[in-house]
Amino acid sequence: FQYGDVTQQNYIASCRKSVLAMLYGKYVDNGIIDLSKKLSELNIDDVGGVLPMESKATIQDLITSRSGIYRPASNPGTWVQFIKKRGTVEPGTRWLYNNWDFNVAGHLFETLSEKNIYDEITEQFASPLQMEDWDRSIQQKVGNPEKSKYLAYAMWFSTRDLARLGLLMLNNGKWKDQQIISESWIKERTT
Repeated sequence: FQYGDVTQQNYIASCRKSVLAMLYGKYVDNGIIDLSKKLSELNIDDVGGVLPMESKATIQDLITSRSGIYRPASNPGTWVQFIKKRGTVEPGTRWLYNNWDFNVAGHLFETLSEKNIYDEITEQFASPLQMEDWDRSIQQKVGNPEKSKYLAYAMWFSTRDLARLGLLMLNNGKWKDQQIISESWIKERTT
């Protein structure tokens, strides 16, 4: 079933966080990325600094939007009306839709895996899922580096290519006869 132009490339915002979490699986499974690493261990700092309490946040806190770090992101979209005063929320204790968390998670993915997010989408998903419209050349990071040095890894997908990612998730990470994302990572991300 399809409706409208399913080939049109569309900017996705919130969905990018799920795509990044899917990419993380391979590197968590093989031990390259340790979700328990704290920002202080990873030398994460930003424009105007990161508070000592905030530096206790882990990669896991970032990819689940529970860092407790309420500082400006390089791009709009954070639920600013729900932000608490900085330094008052212990990492891991409160969820808040927060672009800073996701942008730093994207930076850490690239730093720790030594891979570009867009190249990894091509390798892990676009090629094996035989995406028809994925265009690596239009993918680029966006944001204001004066607010935060961690830019947003913006993404453009067609509806039918996003549907393939949805089907991959519905099939517990399996595409045809190939396990693209481990079942354990799918379970972890959807719990």
